[in-house]
Amino acid sequence: MKRVYPVERVYKERTSLVWLCLLGSIAFVAAGVWATHEEDLSILGLFSIGFIGLGIPVFLLKLLRPSANYLKLDEEGFNMVGLGIHNRTKWTEVEAFQMTQMDGQGWLKIIYSAEYKKQKIARSIASALGEMEGAIPNIYSEPLQDIFLNMTAWKKRYDAKVTGSSPTPNDGESLACLKCNQKLEFVSQPQYCPYCGSNQLEPESRSLPPHCLACGRYLKDGGKSRFAGHIHYCAHCGFKIPAGEPAASAARKTPS
Repeated sequence: MKRVYPVERVYKERTSLVWLCLLGSIAFVAAGVWATHEEDLSILGLFSIGFIGLGIPVFLLKLLRPSANYLKLDEEGFNMVGLGIHNRTKWTEVEAFQMTQMDGQGWLKIIYSAEYKKQKIARSIASALGEMEGAIPNIYSEPLQDIFLNMTAWKKRYDAKVTGSSPTPNDGESLACLKCNQKLEFVSQPQYCPYCGSNQLEPESRSLPPHCLACGRYLKDGGKSRFAGHIHYCAHCGFKIPAGEPAASAARKTPS
């Protein structure tokens, strides 16, 4: 049966993070104003107070218009929207995505393709400052790792559509894990539970089939026929498969 893909996917910005930034900005400005009555501040100090103070109306607007701040994936590319300002990138303009860290914070690095010619000066400055031309911050409603996996899967799907190849396996086959590159399938001796990702697995005994001690699920149907259920974690490395993606509904596979 032909698999049906969603036409778009939307990640909303975390409101709790906006509140945290707003309260932090107010506290910093209030402390700076109080300090001006206690001692003379340098011009740089006053500038810092004013600069951070400018963020207060921005965060207020984000709270008043939460629907205007999101990341949307669709068949042609992705769109980062902040305060209603759109920054759209096509899948053809991206070579790959990469998880990275900067100043202790997680970022999703965008590696642009040679076809992408926009914002050359801004990209050069960003690359000099943070060693990446473009990035997606960790501010959205789902873990950045899941967004990375989904965006990688959507790009592969688009690339397959352009080349005419199939982005999904046929019945009885499986997709590859984006972390370890092993097949996403039920195996006779898994290292991790494909249902919950735990490595607390109990081998087969005379009275019970192999089962997971964490979630209690049997790893095969009493040894009679096929494994049951859908894959949510890679059985080889325990990597979580984002909900809603094709691999999360990988075809069942009989043990070899």
